[in-house]
Amino acid sequence: MSTTAASELVYLSRALKAPRIKAVSGRLAQQARDEGWDYEAYLAAVLSEEVSARDSHGGAARVKAARFPAVKTLDDFDFTIQTSVNRQLIAHLAQLDFLAEAKNIVFLGPPGTGKTHLSIALAVQAARRGHRVAFATAHQWVNRLGAAKRAGRLDEELERLGRMPLLVVDEAGYIPFDPEAASLFFALISSRYLVVWSTVAEQQGGSVGGYTPGAFAAYYIVWTLVRNMNIVFTPYGWEERIREGQLSAKLLRPLFPIVEDLGFFLGWKFVVILMWLPIAAVLVLVFHPQLNPSPLAIAVFAVAIWGAYLIRSLNQSSLGLITFWTTRVGPIFQLYIAAELLLSGRLVPMSLMPDWVQGLADLLPFRWTFGFPIEALVGNLSQQQLLGGLAAQLFWIAAGSILVRVVWRYAIRRYSAVSG
Repeated sequence: MSTTAASELVYLSRALKAPRIKAVSGRLAQQARDEGWDYEAYLAAVLSEEVSARDSHGGAARVKAARFPAVKTLDDFDFTIQTSVNRQLIAHLAQLDFLAEAKNIVFLGPPGTGKTHLSIALAVQAARRGHRVAFATAHQWVNRLGAAKRAGRLDEELERLGRMPLLVVDEAGYIPFDPEAASLFFALISSRYLVVWSTVAEQQGGSVGGYTPGAFAAYYIVWTLVRNMNIVFTPYGWEERIREGQLSAKLLRPLFPIVEDLGFFLGWKFVVILMWLPIAAVLVLVFHPQLNPSPLAIAVFAVAIWGAYLIRSLNQSSLGLITFWTTRVGPIFQLYIAAELLLSGRLVPMSLMPDWVQGLADLLPFRWTFGFPIEALVGNLSQQQLLGGLAAQLFWIAAGSILVRVVWRYAIRRYSAVSG
């Protein structure tokens, strides 16, 4: 390469802010002469080097901006130790189709099984392929949103996060257990659903499954309250009681332990409602929900959220009592949660599910804990549907009460503490 041409390339690469062209143009020119490349091949090789350099630099910057506690990759993950992890499924997820399809990825399992490693690895893959990513534990997300709320910019923060292609929430099982933390966390989750489904509705000609963007906004804003009302004593709590021998003292009290749990959680639901109101106000300002309930719908909703709490509490208490036989209820509880996610309206409105799924949901308790309370307020249900939903809730409350009593009678006979 002549001195004049080399000087010109230095100037042009600086003007284009393309330092990689300067670095490789001479070497590639010599290779082109040796191998007889045409001009197009040489130009493509030089530009390819520049694009690769920019991708590498941009990927590193996005990985740094994501604030990972450590950079982990799928190559670092030992599938021979965690044999329960489906390697082919993880390889499929690494193609990142779930980003284009706006789907969630949830890793479930006990501590030490690689959930954080896999989450970070997929997020790093996304960052290196050009997607913006943000990582934090559930506790850290709550703290960030709490700081934004105190600074009067919660709506701006939710909007900013709504534009982020990928959010990673680690340690979701360790959310600080207080009403404000729960409200802020579910505001974050619901805002993501709002952005996704509002966009889908707009792309589908204005509605999906009868839901317009405004109706989706109303659904998920009300969802934040219903989800908070549905926080109950879980089977994991029963597992700890049995394993640690904490139940003996409770048996000495005149109050039935399950009734005590119901009262404990019931007491702070009123605080939850008060904490939810400002969160809902922010979401209303940001997403403009379409909500015109009748007086009957409001009254039914006010009753249904308490019915949902009772149904879910009784169901999970029955599951928790299984620990009298196994001391480990985690796998069974995970199956329960998977069924609930699909059949309750907790993930998406039930009208978006196939007809057979909706028919199955009508016969199980899950729909009456999430979908029905939300639809009572936002779904324009008829009087017959509203009153029929309350009747279904009453049935499942009665069935749950009977089931708890029956299981308790047999479980207490087998009671023996593992320790303590």
